Amino acid sequence: MSRRGGGRDRQRGRQQAYRERLKRERRPGRDDVARIALHWLIVKTAKLAVRTSNPARMHVVEDALLDGLVAQGFDLRASDQVLGELIDKYVDGGWNFRRKLHLQEEPPTSARILLDRDDAD
Repeated sequence: MSRRGGGRDRQRGRQQAYRERLKRERRPGRDDVARIALHWLIVKTAKLAVRTSNPARMHVVEDALLDGLVAQGFDLRASDQVLGELIDKYVDGGWNFRRKLHLQEEPPTSARILLDRDDAD
């Protein structure tokens, strides 16, 4: 086995141990927090744009997200399409998060309010 291959194996082992520890501790990872934050940002901004009759509010968020994706090297058109589909899912489709199977306990009331809420604020 080459030294490089051994390093990958060690990294794979460390990553697996890290994921198992997060699961055991029921600790969210960076991507879990980012998904919730993005969902909240999109839904709340869209509702505010409708409530204030100011669709430009939503465009500001879309433009900022697209600028960030393009700055990372992603294609503008492809990014715009993916973001548009995601916004449609979140806002028009009423898409919500599915519970992670390894987190089977009932979430606290505050979490249910955040994820299940359908009012205008």
